[in-house]
Amino acid sequence: IDDHGHDVFSKTIHIEGIRYQSTLTLTRPTEEDSGNYTISASSDSSSPASAHFSFLLRVKTPSRALLPLQSPEISPAREDMVVPLHSSFQLSCRGEAELLWDTPLLQVPDWEGPVEDNSGLFVSSITVGNATAAHTGFYTCYYASSNSTEDELEESSIYIYVPDPNVPFVPSVIPYANHVLSDQEEMEIQCRVTDPSANVTLLNIDTQRVVPSLYDSKRGAVGFFSSGTYVCRAVLSGQEYLSEEYIVHGWTGGSGLQVDLQASKAALLVGESLVVTCVARGSEMLEDLWKYPGKMGPARGEDRA
Repeated sequence: IDDHGHDVFSKTIHIEGIRYQSTLTLTRPTEEDSGNYTISASSDSSSPASAHFSFLLRVKTPSRALLPLQSPEISPAREDMVVPLHSSFQLSCRGEAELLWDTPLLQVPDWEGPVEDNSGLFVSSITVGNATAAHTGFYTCYYASSNSTEDELEESSIYIYVPDPNVPFVPSVIPYANHVLSDQEEMEIQCRVTDPSANVTLLNIDTQRVVPSLYDSKRGAVGFFSSGTYVCRAVLSGQEYLSEEYIVHGWTGGSGLQVDLQASKAALLVGESLVVTCVARGSEMLEDLWKYPGKMGPARGEDRA
């Protein structure tokens, strides 16, 4: 291994007679390895003779388009980790380009790097000296050159839990995070717990009933929720805790209306019946009115969906 940390192999074999073959192998070359290379051959006969052959090697770093960046690697190499309250922890990340961090807090903890190690990789680390419940969440390492149009493989994450019996739910650092807009797709009520062993259910305050949902300690309560006020209830070691109130609003801010119109037949004879079914989905539909050739006046739909 040379001074650049590369594996260098030189091998000479006898072919036949006075013919020999020498091979030089250089793995993981960088632009610093560019330059003139010379091989010398000499004989041990009574009439010593020597010959030299030189060549110029130019190493060009592959462009991003030719060689996509591999996903950075976080150490410890785990999906999640539980850190004791008020203890310290450190995370490091290695990748092929300059690295940045996203953390649960608006202000990044003590940050080091990125620096390039002797293997040619970039290394960055963050250190938390006094872990609290607010440090619970995803820590994501990503390439500084990344943007929203590039592959998500250019980032890696680890989820940290910091259990605190006095702070069972992760405090939010985002204003109005307890307000949720209803959606036709999956929704999240982000009542995340600091202790992953807690048993959590979602309650509707208006009805005082448990609401069916899937609870993920890294996301919160996941499901489809109607307008109303909700609260999460966590049970840990026999003790019950309630989260702050979450308000689900019925207005989706201009979501599109989806309409499906179907007819029993496309062509009919005089006197035959025609059934036309209209199914509309969306939060902004107030009423449904039918318009058709020859109608006498506004006809209101008998059925709504």
